[in-house]
Amino acid sequence: MKTKPILGPMALALLALSPLINQPLTTLRGKLNPTCFMRTCLKKLFLVSALISITLTLGSSAYAQMNWDLASDWNPPANPNGAWTYGDYDNNTFVNLTYVGGGYFPAGGAATNGFIYKNLTGIAQYGIAAGQVSLQSDQGTPVARWTAPTSGYYDILVLIGGTTGTEDPGQGNYFAQYAGLNINMVGQTAANFTENVKSWAFTNVLLSAGATVDAYVAYQGYADAGANQTIFQVKAVPTPGAPALTITITTTNTAMVSWPSPSVGWTLQQTTNLSTVTWVTSPESINNNGTLNYVIVNPPTGNLFFRLANP
Repeated sequence: MKTKPILGPMALALLALSPLINQPLTTLRGKLNPTCFMRTCLKKLFLVSALISITLTLGSSAYAQMNWDLASDWNPPANPNGAWTYGDYDNNTFVNLTYVGGGYFPAGGAATNGFIYKNLTGIAQYGIAAGQVSLQSDQGTPVARWTAPTSGYYDILVLIGGTTGTEDPGQGNYFAQYAGLNINMVGQTAANFTENVKSWAFTNVLLSAGATVDAYVAYQGYADAGANQTIFQVKAVPTPGAPALTITITTTNTAMVSWPSPSVGWTLQQTTNLSTVTWVTSPESINNNGTLNYVIVNPPTGNLFFRLANP
């Protein structure tokens, strides 16, 4: 499956043209940059005099965010927090935790199960670097869960563990060897376990909307330096082999939306609202100059979004 009415796996061009355009424009050309993933910052080109903005992005109908980082996305007391959910495995069942006093704990705030916190002290403590997240497995099996917001391809990187040396006021990472990763509750083999860090790295993983990726540290029945540094990053990536959309502003105050020719099987679709899943085949006439397929679009009164779909 290369695409669905939601956007995870395809190139998307967002065309946001102001109706106040009233003068010729210099030609601009932007191309999809898969190394940047926020729709509002991915690729913006501004012509202030013409009051026009254009964004090219790999998009999602539900999320503007296209990369996720367990530490950077920390936003208590939310749970779920966007695509993240903080929990504990209780008899192999995922149970949500509640944010209380600096971390996510079981109901009531007692650390009788696994809990999760972020080191906000500004210095390394208990083996957790400043600004990083710990899965604390002294009393349970803490789980950092990421849920795919849309169907699509994703890269996943998880690193659990670190130094066991004393970092005032104590030690940590003693349970890193018991770390695990589940995708849809199916265990995944670690790529490496070196220098007390267990790691997993996946590229171009096709996930359905709602698929779960769980990083956890299994409880061993006793408490002993149970803080475990956890780096957990996910990013959406273009469908392998998908052609990229390009938007070029013309000198006649129109926009040229183009993609490589030939692109067999790919259809240009459009919508006016990313909060819906209603996409229709673009009614614009498709031109071909031997290198590119392209359509010419007049500035709309609102936003107009494009994607290439290959059912």
